[in-house]
Amino acid sequence: MTMSPLGLKAGLAHMVFHGVIKICLFMCAGAFMHQARKTYIYEINGIGRRMPYTFTAYTLCALSLTGIPLFCGFVSKWQLLQATLRAAGVAAGNAVPDSRLSQIRRIFVRDVYAFHQRAGVLPDG
Repeated sequence: MTMSPLGLKAGLAHMVFHGVIKICLFMCAGAFMHQARKTYIYEINGIGRRMPYTFTAYTLCALSLTGIPLFCGFVSKWQLLQATLRAAGVAAGNAVPDSRLSQIRRIFVRDVYAFHQRAGVLPDG
């Protein structure tokens, strides 16, 4: 199978969008760790209350990375799915939506601990 122009366009858009989103996430994580003067993530629980704007940017970027509609991550993943369906058929695109649900759950669990827990308290599990 050869690469289609739609697949090439989707792949390049996905690389750019993914890179921008990851840069924002790492910048937010660095800002959290710098502000809290801690080196471990579990030590900065509750940082969302001290840095609400940075925390909002982090949450929006994390949701975009999972492919929630109306975010740039969704646009590139939708283009990739369309290119896959055109090239390989319906069977190839069936596994994509299932993995998104587990990613969304992890993001919200992490955000709850980052916003509501006290610093230094380890989550159960």
